[in-house]
Amino acid sequence: MESFLDLLAKAEKNNWCVQPFCTTCSARDFRAALTEIELLGNDLRKTHPSELLEYHSWADALRITAYDFRFTIDWDSILQSWLIEASESVIFLDHVFFYLIANVPCKATTREKWADVCIGTALSSKNPSLLETLVRTLGISAAIYPELIEVALEISAANYRLHQALVKTGYLRHKDEIAKENRAIRMRLSATRNLRAAIRRKDIKAIESMLRWKPNLDEKDYEGVSIADFARASNDNRIRKIFETYRNHLLLD
Repeated sequence: MESFLDLLAKAEKNNWCVQPFCTTCSARDFRAALTEIELLGNDLRKTHPSELLEYHSWADALRITAYDFRFTIDWDSILQSWLIEASESVIFLDHVFFYLIANVPCKATTREKWADVCIGTALSSKNPSLLETLVRTLGISAAIYPELIEVALEISAANYRLHQALVKTGYLRHKDEIAKENRAIRMRLSATRNLRAAIRRKDIKAIESMLRWKPNLDEKDYEGVSIADFARASNDNRIRKIFETYRNHLLLD
């Protein structure tokens, strides 16, 4: 009787496609042979992670198996049986947690056990890929593991994918967002500094442009006159109206 390991060996010997989403052949040879394995769930449960890792196609093969047999085999018992040995391989933990744990039926306690083992391994190994998997999979729930986030932030400086995962999940701000905020601060300071001169020369376009950056109208000059008071004292009705409208807009906000 052919086992899952036998099938992996045959697939590699015959150079079968094992790509889960192959648009050319849909991995049909492998998928067809997979259906012929009797008691597939029992076979997988008895298979050791170290045995799977001997084949270069093990990861994609497991993904196909999870997709095609999602509801027909007992994944909970399989995942529990693998967990004891899984901690010995970061690659195995990483792949199974990302592609299987969230996509096959299993008990919440089993997911929690896998999460605990993965987190412990990620903290000790500081493996960027496993850290990324945990950040993406746990999402906002990762916040209950502050040490995990701390290590992920530390490693993310040298790993783009982990950095992006932290940005997407809200644990790290995107550099474009920071740059945009810094520019807004600079423009606000510039507007505050130059607005009085624009009022003095009655430059309406410049005034309207500067007000968009929400300058500090309470800033006073050496005589103690604020920008707002300086505008109200202008003999130009247009300027007084602009500042009155702006003030009303701020009150509404």
